[in-house]
Amino acid sequence: MSQVDYADVQGLVRFGYGHMTSASYALVRVNNADAAKAWLRSAPITTAVAQKPAPNTAMNIAFTAPGLRALGVSESIIPCFSHEFRGGMGHESRARQLGDVGKNAPSNWTWGNYERERHALVMLFAEQGQLDSLIQTARDRNWSKSIREDRLVWYLQSRRRRSARTCARKRVTPRLNFICLSANVSRQFEFLQNAWVANTEFSGVSGKSDPASGQS
Repeated sequence: MSQVDYADVQGLVRFGYGHMTSASYALVRVNNADAAKAWLRSAPITTAVAQKPAPNTAMNIAFTAPGLRALGVSESIIPCFSHEFRGGMGHESRARQLGDVGKNAPSNWTWGNYERERHALVMLFAEQGQLDSLIQTARDRNWSKSIREDRLVWYLQSRRRRSARTCARKRVTPRLNFICLSANVSRQFEFLQNAWVANTEFSGVSGKSDPASGQS
């Protein structure tokens, strides 16, 4: 096995940032490729290199296939990615495979279908009291020139569990944020979706799909 170059790997893959109890997720679109690339060059992306002491903030970024194209990545490179990544979850055939039909169909999604594609997810993590300053650091001049933010971005949330009652009292909509880090989309995430969540005959249970996803 070749040695991993941790300086070329984002930190979330290795560490998970369990000690950082606050997070903010920004769904964004690229408006200006040159300004976006300038922002990326200067953004304090946290790598998987071990640090002592561990950092108290972290920034990582995930791109979609449309996002890579918006940045000007060559079309000769795009095919190197898996067809699941290139096609996206909003593709009609992929939606059927994943059980995203009826009320769960991509046409009902807030984002992620072909009419509401996002180019990147900017993930910010911080220890208590330090998230606001990290957000301001991220949103520099090139950010404002190059990025169009989703209307839900910079939603400040605790990574600790919130009860429905607490959310109701604070008028906060309960959300479940699921981030899956997969080496192989089809054999990991999509396999679990097909074999577990959408399979009504899984593990001897008949006529019901996975209760954890709210389906029955």
